Amino acid sequence: VDHRCGPGRSRRSAAGCAGQLTEGVETRCRHGFRGFYCMRGHGGSTGPAEVAASDLLSARGDLQWYWRCWWEHAEVKALEDELLGEANGDHDTAAEISITMHLHPGAVTPCEPLPIERPEHEWPISPEAFRATFPDGRMYGDPSLASEEKGKRLFDLCVRLFGNELERLTS
Repeated sequence: VDHRCGPGRSRRSAAGCAGQLTEGVETRCRHGFRGFYCMRGHGGSTGPAEVAASDLLSARGDLQWYWRCWWEHAEVKALEDELLGEANGDHDTAAEISITMHLHPGAVTPCEPLPIERPEHEWPISPEAFRATFPDGRMYGDPSLASEEKGKRLFDLCVRLFGNELERLTS
């Protein structure tokens, strides 16, 4: 679910997001899968995905479900705090931009420091209100803090942490 949905971007409804997840899991269950490890890269799908997971787990007692958000791991959060502090932000974060810079060198042009604004708003927020409140997509962060080196450190930590977890779950 993309609350920004600007030019060139597609948007999926909450019901569409939940339906896609449910259909994907049910299809794989028909082929014998019972364990699902979901690594999320965007918080916008949290609500619909949690509803879908709850419905699936209620309907199928034979599923194992592991739900992870790379930015919520305590060690990842600690490294984000060390590298970026509070200026990391909550959306279009310097950490996300850093990882993109690491994975796609040259795709992101570094920017000058930007002021961190904290407008008042309700939550949840509609896509239209999000764009009006946060016109450049940033929530409380300064993307000028992003760097390829920080992205590499964050990415490598995630690969190690979640790779180790997957190994434990599958052995």
